[in-house]
Amino acid sequence: MFCEHTTKAALLFTVAFSFLLSGCAGNSAAPSSSQQRSSDIPIKFPSDFPVPLYPGAKLILVNKIDIPSGASQINVCERTKDSTANVISFYAGKLNASGWEIGRTTQTETEKYHPGLDAIKGSEMLNVAIDTGDSNADGTNVRLTRVISTGSPEQVHELWKLGQSR
Repeated sequence: MFCEHTTKAALLFTVAFSFLLSGCAGNSAAPSSSQQRSSDIPIKFPSDFPVPLYPGAKLILVNKIDIPSGASQINVCERTKDSTANVISFYAGKLNASGWEIGRTTQTETEKYHPGLDAIKGSEMLNVAIDTGDSNADGTNVRLTRVISTGSPEQVHELWKLGQSR
C-alpha cells in the first residue's frame, strides 16, 4: 500500500535528519511508533496538524513516530476522488496562508518523486505525496508527513534547502 511504503521511507528520512541535527550523538534507541488504521479502530485526524484533512477525503491511517533525539514524525494518509492538481493546490494554499515556505512542487510522477509538495516553517517540515498509480481506481491516496525537528530553525532550513536541490 502506498501509505505504508512511503511512511517507511519518510521514517528513514526522519531518522537520518534527526541524527544530523543531534550532532551525531550515539543514542542507539529505536524509534517508537503508534499507528491507527481505519480497519482496526476508529481514527482521528490530529487536532494540531498544520493543515486540515482534504475536503471529502476518507482518513485511512494516522501514525506517530518518536525519534530518540526528541524529533517526531506524524503521518496521515487519506483517499480522495479529486485530481492531483486540486489536492496540491488545496494544500499549497493552506500552507501559504499559514506562513509556510513552499519548496519543490511536482504535478506528475517522476523517477524520483511522487506528485506533491514540500514545505517548511520554523523547525517543522511537511511533505504531501500523492499516489497516482492505476491500482487506485477507487481514489487517489494522499500521504501527509509532518516532521518536527529538535534542531534550530536555521539548521532545519539549511538541511531542507539542500534536499530541495536534489
